[in-house]
Formats: sequence, structure tokens, C-alpha cells
Amino acid sequence: MKKILFTLFMMTSLVLLFGCQTNSNQNNDAQDTTDPIDTQDEIDFSIITTNDLHGYIEQDDSGEGGISNAAYLINDIRADVDESVLIANGDMFQGTAISNMTQGKSVIEIMNMMDFDAMGIGNHEFDWELDTVLSYFDGDETNGEADFPLLNANIYNLDDDSLVTVIDGQVFSSYIIEKDLISVGVISYVGDVYDSIAYTQVQDYYFDLDIAASVETLSVDLRENGADLVVVNIHGGSGSNIENYAYNQEIALLKDSDNNYLVDAVINGHTHQKQTGMISRTSGSPLLLVQAGGNNAAIGEINFTIKTSDMSIIDYDVNLIDISSAGTNYDEDIETYISEVNESLGSTNLVMSNETILYRSQLYDWIANVISAGTGADIGISNTGGVRSTGDIMSGEYVTLAQMYEVFPFDNTVYLFEATYEEIEPLLNSSSIHFMFSEGITNTSQDTYTVAMTSYVYFWDDMITVQSDEDIDTGLYVRDLLVEDLKIKGENGESFEPSSHPEASITNIFDPYLLSQNQVELYLIFKNTL
Repeated sequence: MKKILFTLFMMTSLVLLFGCQTNSNQNNDAQDTTDPIDTQDEIDFSIITTNDLHGYIEQDDSGEGGISNAAYLINDIRADVDESVLIANGDMFQGTAISNMTQGKSVIEIMNMMDFDAMGIGNHEFDWELDTVLSYFDGDETNGEADFPLLNANIYNLDDDSLVTVIDGQVFSSYIIEKDLISVGVISYVGDVYDSIAYTQVQDYYFDLDIAASVETLSVDLRENGADLVVVNIHGGSGSNIENYAYNQEIALLKDSDNNYLVDAVINGHTHQKQTGMISRTSGSPLLLVQAGGNNAAIGEINFTIKTSDMSIIDYDVNLIDISSAGTNYDEDIETYISEVNESLGSTNLVMSNETILYRSQLYDWIANVISAGTGADIGISNTGGVRSTGDIMSGEYVTLAQMYEVFPFDNTVYLFEATYEEIEPLLNSSSIHFMFSEGITNTSQDTYTVAMTSYVYFWDDMITVQSDEDIDTGLYVRDLLVEDLKIKGENGESFEPSSHPEASITNIFDPYLLSQNQVELYLIFKNTL
């Protein structure tokens, strides 16, 4: 009996002993994992920005300057602060072969890998028609999908005055980014850039440029719905001083009914300037401003130290970080993905170059000649801004299809029309235009010419009095004509020397005097096989 009682006593004691130890450990664990929000007096928060990437995601030959190098720097910033958001200003896609040949999908996938929090719309998001970009935010995984929202507060459909959005998608006028320690409201606008977009791509939309009034309304709403900070993203900016940009000055003055400033920071873009600034205010912190260059040259960093008890700003600064500062350090996953995309796209050699292209102007005469020769016109006209790059074309190396996407990334078509020299002379005198007469054609003022012109220039205001219902959109892309000319040169054993021999090898593939629907269809088929 004593033995049984002793055994029961020992068992009970052990249960109590281990039971107490277990409860004690649970209490200690609870104390060790107390939410830091309850005890942290201050948080360091960064807004990381990029603008006007234009598809420049690849490294140079030294392993520097790529988006993977930028990701390395961004990861470093994130590791050094309590919270951060990553925002793209706009113009993220158009400009390089790897982006253009995938219509931006490769860039979207990389932005997903980098955990972007939001993106704005720029003028070049219209280049492939805005619907192409909107499709990445429509919830349909089969066409490629962004893991972050697209923001638009001032682009409207012309037909019904509705704000451009996507039903059941991720396109919003404003958005609150919820982080563990802070909530950040973001609003995004396209600036006064309507005229920089090809008319055919923007004719169905209009921009409401009363941005300050919209910011005031949406900022109040964001604050009332829990935003601790408000950031305004504008794809527009100053070419000189970011603090003098009119929209920034107007936004700096906006206050709520309690006399508190509504906006804490503004991100600019479009002008490709490296700029930081602050607009001082009579009370409270200044409005912080940043634009981080273009073509992946830099990232912006707006930093705040915030008092957690009332989420007030107690310190701040704004910086630019050059991508070159990463050296050859990079994000391996992103670089692996870029290599896979390049492998899938391949590289098509067109013709051997006997000239190194150092300046875009070396290509102007050749491009104008191809535009006129490929359409049987008397004169070919394009704009200098359409030639975006030298393509890094080197003497002794093949010119590739990818390089031509970099030289002329836009999907501009060729328009044909009749005009006298007097009618087009003011346009030809513009420094923004390059042109060439076909062989044997002279600029006699009274003569009427068949003019081949890029669709972008065709819709300039200077052309309004020249346009007529008889004018023809050939449906032929300028870039496709250039590629076809280089292919012909290669097949003929010619070399590419655009400065010394700018003549076109392509011959007329569109007769402007045979306007039957059958011929239009024929050449549209030809266009799609280039």
C-alpha cells in the first residue's frame, strides 16, 4: 500500500513539475514575441522610386547597370529600414528589344520578382495602345499579370468621361499600401504630356490636368481611411529645378480642415533628370521631391523617421543612388530570368556593319530613305525623337534584330499623301525633323510630291492644313521597313554604312496609286511576316 501511494505521489509530482515548466516556457515565449509596434518608439521608413526605366533591364558587358544591380541596391535599403515601399513612376517598358519584343511582359515579371508596391502610367504606356499595359492588371493570369496595382487618377475615356480602369482588375485612382508598421496612401497622375504621345494611340482619351484639386480630394479620403503618409506620383516634371515644377508647388500648399498638410512626398518623371528637392512649409515637414533620371541610371530614396505614438514625422531626407554604385553586385534570380528571356528571343543577324554608330544622327538619312523607297514616295520624313538609340552598332559586327528594336522602338506606321513643297516646307525647317528626297527629285516649290511620313509626325498640329481624306495609312511599321532593308542588304552581300552610303536597298512594297482593299490586305500580310 505504501509502495502504491509513493508511486502515485511521484507521478503526481512529476506531472505538476513538468506542467509548471511547460506553462512557464509558454509565458516566456509570449513575452519574447511581443509585437514591436507596442514598444518601438520610432520607425525608419523609405519610399524607393524608379522612373522612365524604358526596358533598360540588361547589364552591360562588365556586369553592371542592369535591373538586377538595381535590385541588389534596393534589397540593401530594405534591410536597413523598418519598412519601405517601391513605386514605379511610369514609362517602364518601351525602349529596348527585350522589353519591346515581349510588349513589356518581361519587365512586369521582373517587377513582380522585385516586389513592387505600385506603378503609375507614363506617356509611353500608350505606345502599344494602353489596353496592352492594362491587360497586365486585369486579373487574367494567362496573359501575364502584375502582383501590384496600376494607379490612374486623371486619364479618362473620351466617349463617356469615365476614368480609365479595369473591371475586376487592379487599376485604381488611389491606393493604400498596408505594411506592418505603417500605411501609405499613393495617388498617381500623368502630367502635361498628351502631345508627346502619337495621336492614334491617345485619341480616345483625355487628361484632367487640374491635378491639385484631385490630390486634395483623394488625399483627404486616404487620410480618413487610415493612411499615415500620402505620396503623389506624377509622370511629368521640370527639366531644371524640381522645386519649380508647378504641380509640386501647388501640392505643397494643400491642407485638410485641421490645417495639416495633406501630402508628404512627390515622385516626378518624364524629363529623365536626376533631381531631389524640398519645398519648405510654414509648419510641419517640407514636401520631399525626387526624380531618378532615366534608363535605369538611378533610384530615388525618400526617408522618414516616424514617431509611432502619433505617426508624426520627426526626421527626413531624400537621396539619389546611382545604379553604378552596385558595381558588379546583383540579384542572381533576376539575372537568371533575364538570361532565360534572351535565350528564348534569340538573336537574328541582319547585315554586317562597316560603321560604328556613335550618334543617332548617323542614322537619320538612311531611315528617311528607307521610308520613301519602301513606299514609292518622293520624300521620306520622320522625327529625330523617333530614333531612340544608336543600338550600339559596331563596325565589324552584325546588326541584329534586337538592335533595330532599340534604334526605333515605336510602332509608328507610314502615311502617304500628296503635298506641295510649300505646304511641307515649314515642317522640313524644323530641327525635330529629318527627311530625304528620293533620287532625281528636287525641291521645286510649285511641284506636288508623294510624301511618306511617320504616323507620329503626321498628326502634328503643323499637318492639320495639309491632311485630307485621301491620305493613306499604309499599315507598314517603320521599324519593319528598316529591318527588311537590312535583310536585303545582307542577302545582296552589301554592308551597313549609313553615313557614307545612306541609300536604301528596299524597293517599293506599297504602290500609293493602287488603293484597292486587296492591295492593303496584301501589304498588311507582308508587314506581319517581317
